[in-house]
This record gives sequence, structure tokens and C-alpha cells, in this order.
Amino acid sequence: MSRLFQLFSNGIRVAAVCAALVPLGSQAACQEPFVRGVNLAGPGFGSALPGKLNVDYRFPTLAQMQYYKAAGFNSIRLSIKWERLQPKALGPLATVYLAEIKKIMNHAASTGLSVVIDLHNYDRYYGVLIGSGVPVTALADVWRRLATELRAYPSLLGYGLMNEPYNTGGTWEATAQAAVTAIRGVDMMHYVFVAGDAYSNAMKWNVSHPAPFINDPAGKEVYEAHTYFDADSSGKYTSQAPYEAAKWAVDKRLNPFILWLKKYRKLGVVGEWGVPTASSDWNDTVTAFMSKTEAHCVSTYVWAGGPWSPTYLLSLEPIAGVDRPVLSHLRSLQQ
Repeated sequence: MSRLFQLFSNGIRVAAVCAALVPLGSQAACQEPFVRGVNLAGPGFGSALPGKLNVDYRFPTLAQMQYYKAAGFNSIRLSIKWERLQPKALGPLATVYLAEIKKIMNHAASTGLSVVIDLHNYDRYYGVLIGSGVPVTALADVWRRLATELRAYPSLLGYGLMNEPYNTGGTWEATAQAAVTAIRGVDMMHYVFVAGDAYSNAMKWNVSHPAPFINDPAGKEVYEAHTYFDADSSGKYTSQAPYEAAKWAVDKRLNPFILWLKKYRKLGVVGEWGVPTASSDWNDTVTAFMSKTEAHCVSTYVWAGGPWSPTYLLSLEPIAGVDRPVLSHLRSLQQ
């Protein structure tokens, strides 16, 4: 099978390199940004808050980033935890945590990867819904501060406003707009990745959001959906074998999001997708997913690599230096 995408050139900025990705076989180049990325989890996980670095949470290593670059990925989505970045709402950013984020930005630049910063908080801060017990101005504040710190890094592709908002009572759209407005006060250059409500479920996208809801003065908003291929699209995969034909499973889940993007002429990304990685059972689904998103110029970030449990069902981390079967299949598609 031919490669799904290729680089036209090696630009001086990583973001420009990513923009040069063009799907093979399409009539025209995809509008930037078109990336094939991987989620690197670790700094956004662990229950201890704020927790201790390398005890309660870990950042990806340079070696891990190099591994995924060699596998054909050109971008990472880095999950971070708001409470660790800013332990007190409206207060200063945590020095050590911020320094680790900046280290990742530098590693990415040296590796040829772009970075989307993913605030992995589900529209909550210390478990409290934004706009309820936590003011919307708090989210705007943290993004203004973080964008100010990161805007000059060449590897920065964009800001992921919030991972998987849910049960927001319809408040998420206004909350997201406040975050975009705050970012644009300090940075008009980079993309903002705007998640959808209802856990960003691609299959429910047009119900959760009948129309676009972000006014971005820079015109660089990218709407972000998530999808998994188990029965309830949760990613838990209680049954680890495919239960639907690959193309049917992909079309059913992605069509509502893709048709919405086309209707409103908006950029889109599947910020999370994944399958059990220990066997080749899901290869047909992976191929169908990659082919469909390529055909419609929708960027993707597979879930997930990063420094966490090697026993996790969807982990892409190698075992004793050997690719997991799904990663090996992705490598063959992307190179």
C-alpha cells in the first residue's frame, strides 16, 4: 500500500514542515495544518495534585519522541494537567512544570516534530466545572499565561483548549470562546484546537454543535473530535476484537463530523483515536480510518504513546524494543 502522506519540503519552522504534508491521490493539497500525530501521555495523568515530577507523573523522553518520529509521525499532542501547571486559579504558572513543557518544545524542534498542547481537564479544575464553581476567566487566564510563554517556540503548532468537555449544560461553547479570545490577545500566529462537548464524540458532533461556535480573529480554529471503535466508542474495548466491518465502523463514526466540517468549510482534527495494539486484528480498521481521514484532509493523533503503564490496552510503546503490531502497521502506512 502506498504512503498516506509525504513531505514536500523541510521548512525552517516545524509548523511549516507540517503544513507541507499532502495526502497522496487527492486532487489538491490539504489546507494546513494536515498532520499525522501521536498523543504522548504522562504529564497529564496520575491522581496526585499537583504531584511530584517523576513520581506521580512523567514527561515524555527525547528517545520516545525520536521513536515516534522514526515511525512516521510528524506531530505530538502533549497532555498536561491544569492543576500542575497552575496550582491556584489566576495565580502564577508552576516553574518546574512549565520548564518541563518547554523542554518538550525544544526536544520536538530538534526531532522535527510539531506540538499541540492539550489541557487534559475535561472542562474542569480540581473536579469543578468551569463556569460553575470555577470562573470562565480562570481558563482564559491560564491560556493567556501559557500562550505568552510558548508563542515563540518554533515547534509550537497550536493550543488544545480542553480535552473532552462533558456534561457542561451547554456552557462549553462560550467557555471555549473566552479561551480563544485570551490567546488571541497575545498570539495571532498559532492554531487553536477546539474540542467538542459530549467527550468530543465525532459520531455525536452535529448534535452537540449544530453550527460553528468560535469566532477566531486569526481564522485559525481547528475543531477537534475524538473517536474509538468499540461498541460504545469509549475506548475501553471491553471486547478486544472488532465487531463491525472496518469501513462501516469508520464511516458510521466519522461521517457526522466530516460532513459538518464540509458544510461549514472548517478545519478539523481527530485528536484521539485508537485500537487495541497487541495484535493485528484491527489493521483493517486502522487502514480504513487513515484512508478516510486522508481523503477528507482531516488531521489525526493516535492514542497513545508516552511514559505510562506498558500493560495499557492502547499503549503504542514498544516492548523490549519491538514495535507493537498496530504501531508496525501504522509505520508501514506512513512511510
